Amino acid sequence: MRERIKIFEANNQDIHKIVDLIIEGNKEISDMIIYGCEGIYEYVRDNLYSKSYKYYVAKLNNIVVGTIEYKIIEDSIHLNYIVLDRSIRGIGFSEKFISESLKMFSYINKITLDVFTNNEVAIKLYHKLGFHIYNYFSWNIISLKNTALNSKYRIVNIEENKRKFNKYGFSFFSFIDDDIIFNIGIIGKKWVRITDEKLLNNPNYIAFIINQLPGRSIYSITNSSYLFNPCLFTINQIKLGMTMEKVLNNNLI
Repeated sequence: MRERIKIFEANNQDIHKIVDLIIEGNKEISDMIIYGCEGIYEYVRDNLYSKSYKYYVAKLNNIVVGTIEYKIIEDSIHLNYIVLDRSIRGIGFSEKFISESLKMFSYINKITLDVFTNNEVAIKLYHKLGFHIYNYFSWNIISLKNTALNSKYRIVNIEENKRKFNKYGFSFFSFIDDDIIFNIGIIGKKWVRITDEKLLNNPNYIAFIINQLPGRSIYSITNSSYLFNPCLFTINQIKLGMTMEKVLNNNLI
C-alpha cells in the first residue's frame, strides 16, 4: 500500500479534508486550538499559498489520506501537524511522508516540532529521523485567585483583531504597557491562550484580561520549568510536551 500513496502540495480541493484530518487527530484538545474554530477552513484557504505556511497531502487512489502543515520561519520550518487517516496508520508511512515532503523545500537550516510526551510512537519516529529534544513545555488551565485587582491598560488593534475574529473565529486581544504590546490568543468561544510568561509574572495583567474577556477560561503554554506563584494561581496541568529539533547542514532528511 505504501508504494501506491502519492505525496502532493495541497490545493484548494484538499482544504476540507486537511482540516477534518487535523481536527480528528487532535480531538482531545480541538476546542483549544485554531482548528476547532468555525472559520478555520477560510484561514487555511487564505494561507494555502502564502509564504508562511506549506501544506502537503498524501493521496491513495486520489483520496486524501494524510496531511502535513509546516510553518515557515525564515530559513527554518516548524512541523505544526502531521495526521494520517486511520486506514493507513501502522504501515510506516509517516517517515516517508515527512522525508519526501521536506525534499520539496529548496533550503532549510533547521526543523522543529512539538509533541506531547504521551505520544510514544511519534517520539520514536522523530528520534529515528534525527530529531533531538530541545526543551519541555506544559499546557495548564489557570485561574487567578484574586480578580479584583484594578489595573487598567490601553487596548490596541481593536478593529483589526475584531475583523480577524469575525472571519476566522480566533484572534488576539492586544494591550500596551510601558510601550510593550501584549497579544493574547482568543480561541473560539471559550478560551484565552497565554504563551508569554511575562504576563503570568504580573497578576494585574491576568486580572485585566479576565475582566476584559469575561466568561472565558485561560490556558497557558509555558516552559515546563516555569513556576507559578501558588498564592496567586490555581493550576491544572493538562498536557506535558517536548520541543524537538534537527539542525541541518544544507541537507534535508
